[in-house]
Amino acid sequence: METPEKTPEVEPQEQPQVVPQVEEPGEETPQKEPEKEGVYDPRSPSAIYARKQYQRAKRAEEQLQAERLEKIRLEERLRALEEQKKEKVEEQVFTAEQIEQAIETKAITRAQGMQLLARQEAKRLREEEQEKRQQNEPIERAKVEINEYMELIPELADKNSKEFTRAKIEYAKLIQLGHPADQRTERVALQLAHGSIEAIKKKAELKAAPPPPPVMPVDMGGAGNHQSNGKLDINKAPAHLIAYWNRTHTSQADREDEFRRWQKRQPQK
Repeated sequence: METPEKTPEVEPQEQPQVVPQVEEPGEETPQKEPEKEGVYDPRSPSAIYARKQYQRAKRAEEQLQAERLEKIRLEERLRALEEQKKEKVEEQVFTAEQIEQAIETKAITRAQGMQLLARQEAKRLREEEQEKRQQNEPIERAKVEINEYMELIPELADKNSKEFTRAKIEYAKLIQLGHPADQRTERVALQLAHGSIEAIKKKAELKAAPPPPPVMPVDMGGAGNHQSNGKLDINKAPAHLIAYWNRTHTSQADREDEFRRWQKRQPQK
């Protein structure tokens, strides 16, 4: 018997092991988170733009402020120069002792000294009078206006009237606010209580003006025509005449006369 051939045994080969590659951790690039609504991010474009706008506006404001300060300094310097120039132009005032000393030293004669003293005294009196006039001018104007109020509102003469009481209350309020107790404050109190003089005059003129004549009713030819009080029925006049009479408040007699003249101008039938 034949011996069967043996199949050669094959040794198993080792399979290469696959080693998984693990990446070493490196530096991660920070991801920029999107801007969240309602959350301020100083690095956002809008925040950077806002800061630039604020810095630009601040620099412009600082420049304007510097220009204003420079303008104020220039104005003050100019005012100081004008005052210095004015002081130089002003005439020097000498006392009686200085004039007497100049006479004794024969710098001027006694006649010249007396003339200079008299001129200075006259100038001082004129300046005092002018200053007093300027101080009294507002009071004088207030007196004139108070008299006008008294003429327009006679009830102010009665201290028990409501017109006087209203002005008195306003006057007390003004005194408490620090206004002077004189005619100027009285005039202001009258104006606060009763209005301006111009308004009072206009109201008085409207009150004194005669009322406009009543418009006579004219029927334009509809039902229920009424005869006028005159001898002629002016309701039969043309519409344009009636409209003119109503607009100009023409009297009854004039209406009848104009209507007769109009009838005469019409061709006879």
